[in-house]
Amino acid sequence: MLNLPFAIGADYEIWEYQLEIKEDKLKNYDSYIYFGNIDFYSTQTDNIELIFNYDILELVILTYEKLKKKDFETFKKLIYSKLGESKPLTYKSSKIEIYTLDGELELWFIHNPSDYKLEIGYGNNKILKELYL
Repeated sequence: MLNLPFAIGADYEIWEYQLEIKEDKLKNYDSYIYFGNIDFYSTQTDNIELIFNYDILELVILTYEKLKKKDFETFKKLIYSKLGESKPLTYKSSKIEIYTLDGELELWFIHNPSDYKLEIGYGNNKILKELYL
């Protein structure tokens, strides 16, 4: 199983002093930038967004702005080795690999093949669909 940096369902109070309010992306959800440091499998993130509903963590978005091709491929292999097969989806110019974590929880590996920007979003699949599709 993949060791994720934030537990979906956790309470806002755990990180409240490490969060900065961000413009909300979804109605009835509060978005925050996490300004602590997270190394997700030895790769430093450029941006971490935590999305809450009534102070409960519902969605996490890890963003990597300019990964090197080698690092990008390593990430892709790591996620595949931990989670197995994905359901591929192409939306606009992005390729999305969807992995089931547990029940309605999914991890979405979102990238644009023309650059090496990567977003890894995980949480409730309905919220991921509302945000990305």
